[in-house]
Amino acid sequence: MLSPQLQALISIELRQKEIERELAEAKQQVAVVQHRLDNIDRIDTIGDKRQRLNKMIQRYAHQNGIPFNHAWKDFVQAFNTAYRTNLELRRQNHINKTGKDISRPQFLEEMGLLDDAIRVADKMLNSKVK
Repeated sequence: MLSPQLQALISIELRQKEIERELAEAKQQVAVVQHRLDNIDRIDTIGDKRQRLNKMIQRYAHQNGIPFNHAWKDFVQAFNTAYRTNLELRRQNHINKTGKDISRPQFLEEMGLLDDAIRVADKMLNSKVK
């Protein structure tokens, strides 16, 4: 049996370690939020959602040092994974059905998927923050 004073000291030390762990987690969350805010500040939010998505993909391309068309390929792959779909096949079917060639952002808007697309682009932009 430990003395009451020793038990209290151990309890205080355990609580201190728990508080330090919680503080480290909070600091990490603040860093993630700050990074996201910085990215949002750098994106021109004036305009419609299609323009915003396009700017996010441009930002992703610049951030990763890849061409814009490669950034779109990464986006399509991420979107397909996130929503278990084939975006290019759906877009091609839509083009064949309507007879009008439309861009990815236009297609996403017509299908009501722009908000989902912006979420995917945001995740891509912020995936390196941990």
